[in-house]
Parts: sequence; C-alpha cells; structure tokens
Amino acid sequence: MGDPKVDILLDGQKALRVTREELDGRAYPAELFDRREVCALTGERAISMSGDRKVADRLSAIPAEPGIYIMEGRSGEVLYVGKGRDLRSRVRSYFQDSRVFHPRIDSLISKVCDIRWIVTDSEVEALILESNLIKEYSPRYNVNLKDDKRYPYIKITLNEEYPRILVTRRLENDGARYFGPYTAVKKMRASLNLIKKIFPVRSCHFDLVDETPERVCLDYHIGKCLGPCHGHQSKEDYRRMIGEVVLFLAGKNRQIIQDLRAGMERCVQEMDFESAARYRDRIDSLKAVQERQKVFSIEPVDRDVVALSREGNEVCGLVMKIREGRLLGSRHLFLDNAGWQGDEEILSIFLAQFYQAEQDTGREILLPHRCQDLPLLEEWLAIGRRIVPKFRIPARGDRRRLVELAERNCRLLMVERKVKAKPGEEVSSPVRVDLRDHIGLAEVPRKIVCLDISEVQGSDAVGALVRFDDGKPRKSEYRRFRIRSVASQNDVAMMAEILERYLIRKAEDDDLPDLILLDGGKGQLSAGLRVLDRLSLQDIPIIALAKKREDLFLPGRSRPIRLPEDSPALHLLCRLRDEAHRFAVSYHRKVRSRRSRASALDTIPGIGQVRRRHLLRAFGSVYRIRDASVEELCRVEGFSESLSRRVKSYLKSGRS
Repeated sequence: MGDPKVDILLDGQKALRVTREELDGRAYPAELFDRREVCALTGERAISMSGDRKVADRLSAIPAEPGIYIMEGRSGEVLYVGKGRDLRSRVRSYFQDSRVFHPRIDSLISKVCDIRWIVTDSEVEALILESNLIKEYSPRYNVNLKDDKRYPYIKITLNEEYPRILVTRRLENDGARYFGPYTAVKKMRASLNLIKKIFPVRSCHFDLVDETPERVCLDYHIGKCLGPCHGHQSKEDYRRMIGEVVLFLAGKNRQIIQDLRAGMERCVQEMDFESAARYRDRIDSLKAVQERQKVFSIEPVDRDVVALSREGNEVCGLVMKIREGRLLGSRHLFLDNAGWQGDEEILSIFLAQFYQAEQDTGREILLPHRCQDLPLLEEWLAIGRRIVPKFRIPARGDRRRLVELAERNCRLLMVERKVKAKPGEEVSSPVRVDLRDHIGLAEVPRKIVCLDISEVQGSDAVGALVRFDDGKPRKSEYRRFRIRSVASQNDVAMMAEILERYLIRKAEDDDLPDLILLDGGKGQLSAGLRVLDRLSLQDIPIIALAKKREDLFLPGRSRPIRLPEDSPALHLLCRLRDEAHRFAVSYHRKVRSRRSRASALDTIPGIGQVRRRHLLRAFGSVYRIRDASVEELCRVEGFSESLSRRVKSYLKSGRS
C-alpha cells in the first residue's frame, strides 16, 4: 500500500500532502518552513514543529543554566514567560514530539517566532524575575491575576524623624513600612479613621527637622495631635506611639494593650490623671476592636490560610489573615487563563504572584495541597523579610479546619461572581438587543440617558437626567438642572438647554452616552437634533418618547412608531422615562418648597442675614415691618434713614 499520506497545514489551510518518509526528510518546498503555524497531522496525533529557522537556531544556543525564557510572536509581542533550572532542557521540551499533547501548548508553539532568555544565578532569582515579567507584560498564554490594578497601601514613613501615615499605590525601597495592599478601600479608610481615633498621629506635611509651623494646629487643641512640632511631645514618645501603630496594623493588639496599660499606671503614679485617662480610652478602643474580631485559635499564632476554587478556565484564590489567633480579614483575587494548568501549578503561580506584592505574612502559610517549587518559594519569601514563613499542608485538626473554611469561602466567591454576571448577560443584554433592532442602531447601546422637564406655568423650571448602564440605573450619574436661559414657558427650549449643557460637560470627560431619550414628541426631538449639530455630535443616536400612547419618534421619520406592548425594549424606555420624570418632579418640589419658605426681606438690596434678624426681632413679622414708620425702622440696629426708606419702598411696592 505504501506509506500513508500526511496533510501539511499552513495557517489552518491544507498546503500539500506528503508521505511520512517525505515528512521526516523534508522532501517538500523548504519555503514552508519560513512561514508560521506549520502542523503535521497524523491521524488524531498532532506534532507541532517550529516553522522558523530563527527558532531552531535559538534552541541550539540556549544555555543549560537557570533563568527565564520569553517566547515572542510575529510582531514581537510576548506570548509566554517561564522559568527553568536548566533553560536548554526546559525550552527544548516544548518542541519535542514526545511531549504531552495539549491544544493550548500547540497553539503557543505554532505562534512562536523568537525566544529570548535571561540567565540568573539561582532558581530563586528566576522565580522573582518571572513574576515581575508576567506582571509587566501580561502574556496571553500565562496565568494572570485579573485584578491587575494598583491597590492602595498604608505607608508609615519610618525613614522620617517624625513619621506620618499616608496612603500610596506605589511600593518603594525608601525605608518606610508598608501595609497592604487593600482590595477593599472602604475597610482601609475605616482602619485609618480608627488609627486617628486611638493614636494622636500628626496629619501635617511639615518636615519637623527643618520646618516648624508658626503655631500648633487645630488637631492639637482638639486632642488629635500632641504637638511634636512645638515640643509638646518628645521625639522618643512620638516614635514609641508610631511603634504602637505598626503593631496595630500588624494585628498585635495584645502587646499594644500591655504597653498602654504600663503607660497608664506610670501616669497614675506621677499624678498625671489627664494623660492616664487618654491611655484608658485607647485601651478601651483596642479592646472593642478585639471583641469584633472572630477568634479562631486559643494560641496566639500568626497564619495565612490559602485556598483555591476553580470553575472552568477561571480560578479564585483566597488568603485569610489570622493574627494572634484572630481573623483580621481576607483578600481574594481571580486568575484567568488557568484552564490548561494543574492544581499544583496554579497554586504555585498564585503564591508567587500574590506574595510578590504582599508585605505582611504570617509565620505559617497553610496550603490546601502540595504545589510546585515549594522549597523554592520558601527560600524566596525568606529574602528581605523580618519573618520567615513556613508552608504547611495540614491533614487534620484545627489547621485543616481553617483550610476548609477558607475553601468554603472561596467557593462562595466563585458562586457570587457567577450570579452577579448573569443578570447583565441574560436579562439586560437581550433587552438592549431588542431596542437596537427596533430603532435601527448600529450597535447595542450600553449607556442610555433620559431627560425630562418639570415646571408649573413656567415658574421654578428645572430639568433632570437619569442614566442606565447595561439596563440598570446608575444613580451616581443622575443630574439636576436649574433652567437658566429660558424665561417663558417653553419646554422645547428648556430641553435643548439642559441637553447642550450635559453634552458639553460629558464631551470634556469623554463619557458620551450611546443613546439619548427625550421625554416628549417631535418638537423635543428636533431641538435635540439641532443641539447635536451645533456640538458636532451627530453620531449619537437620539429618540423621543411621548406619553399616553407611547409614541416613539425617530430622526428622519415624519410619523412616530409604536413598539409592541410586550416588547422588552418598550418596557426599558418606559422605565427610563418614568425614572427621569420622578427625579425631575422631586427636584421641582424641592425648589418650589424652598421658594415658598423664603422671606419677603430676602430680595431687598442691602438687607443681609444680620439686618433681617434685627428687623424680625424688633417687629416680629413682615406685616408689622411694612406698617412701621421710617423713624421706627431707623431705631433698629444697623439701619440708616436711606436704608429704612428703601425697605419701606420695596415692601409697599410689592417688588420683593
């Protein structure tokens, strides 16, 4: 029968058919190897081959030393970053026919056009460099943390003579102490407020060695600072207090309470009862914090408890922080691109990327199972840290129950993430697709705004705007307007005014809506189109929805259209219109109520709050002021004859 034929695929297309003997001997056009993504398929077995001579030359030049390797694509983009004890063996293993088949690895190898490497002195250096490069390049084929943003840290400037407490998003090797990162910014702010309540740390920005303010600030007078700038607090006492703040952020409340109790007893012996009371209040506040923290262990041990939960191609990693046997909090991160990695590999990658930015670690790090490079990770975490953590994999007892608790919380986070994602995908999106199809939009609108006017016979005219993102109200983007340029009763002109003011502001912020809905009919739509023309924003779709019959007016149509009563798009537009109407009416009532409570004296020139108060105290009401003579008004403090005559003139003519 002869040798079976083999298909040579080039960029996913069949290029030619050759025998296995010809394949091994490359007895076919050599220019195919100068192109990318050449794959020889034999049955169900896929053999990936480097189609670039440059890659083959690189493979022969890679040294057999520890380091990292970088695989690059056609245009120089970084596809994958990895590390190895022996770079030559590690990289060449990707291009061997005997390697384990995986479609993602085959896809990676088919796109590699160049390989670079960096040799390091040890595997630990390779691990650190690999983590840094993954964070810098976010390669397509690496497992990456999804939350690749800069979370804030609490920074204590221990490198200063009188340290301060700051919030920063950048780690620097400047001698300061950093705590974080904090993924929940509200909790970080709560911690800062609690620190300011318990510890009177200075909040000024003076360099107290070279700069001294002229006088102590308000914080000193209200007890929020003890005045180190003017020598009211010694440098030693201030540094001791900063040490207590460091212990507090590290969860060492028990030691702080012992030190504060010793200070309180010392003040009592010295008959300084005011200082002793301050110590007592700080102790009570710290005890209240301890009572709110859940106790997990009688032994005062500092631990980090790690858990993973995976769902398809996505993985959630969770770290619970237990300090002195009490749960301080937890931090979770999501990893994507992890479906092709095993559990041990994912755990190793998560630990390396998590603790790269984490400054505070416990003495023990409890893991759910073994992972790759465990001794390497321990050696890496020992570099430059005050505490050298030890990894443990508990099989039973209290430690195992802690790991199980972390795993349960991690699974709940995955479930919560899926539940939050479903409404936007299964409810909002089809509604907006229906809206796009009915009104003929080019794309599905995500940001929709609706405008409405509220007034009574032209008085107290106001406008309101509401915004829905992905079919849901975004109340932080609601806006209210006082009508400025339209004096008479003209809803169309008022609508044009508030639309123009809104679009000018949003054009500056580069946050223009995807669709504008006006509460009204053909007149409002025409005014809106003129505004868009003046601002050169004709690309923004605009429509108008009239009340009663729910007629929908579209640009370029002389007659309105009606959507089916059961149309999800109609329901969404009505929700927007009704919400804008509610928001406008509530603002109009507020403005009208404020005007009705205003005094007739408010608009008289020269009558301010103090003089108005003097008049009302002297006469009791506006009616008595109107009936009073000029001589009686002159007797009131602050009123001259000319000002008294002006008041009489305004009240008599009714101009107020």
